[in-house]
Amino acid sequence: MGIEHLANTADFQMTPDRKHPSAAFWITVALVVVLVGYPLSFGPACWISSRTGIGVFTIPSAYRPVLRAMSCSKNAANLFNWYAKIGAAPGWSWADVSDSSAEPLWMWCRVSPP
Repeated sequence: MGIEHLANTADFQMTPDRKHPSAAFWITVALVVVLVGYPLSFGPACWISSRTGIGVFTIPSAYRPVLRAMSCSKNAANLFNWYAKIGAAPGWSWADVSDSSAEPLWMWCRVSPP
């Protein structure tokens, strides 16, 4: 009776039915990708634009939340500027082009000759 009996019963299955991932799972995956991927794409966007000249005026709009963080925290400004300059063309950096009394106005530009 032992194992043979179990193998012959209709309730015993060798492979259980697997559920497909739910919508909540995929929403969580998408949220994590956006929250991690968006800030990580900041550096490469700066690197490419410094070397091609394409997108220099688009980056401040596309990365407004990153620039807002740079405006609110000197540590964030130093971190994101460092990350932007890692693969950028020589002499490129984020610069605050506002007058000293206004909220910072960040611009991605060549600040010194190569």
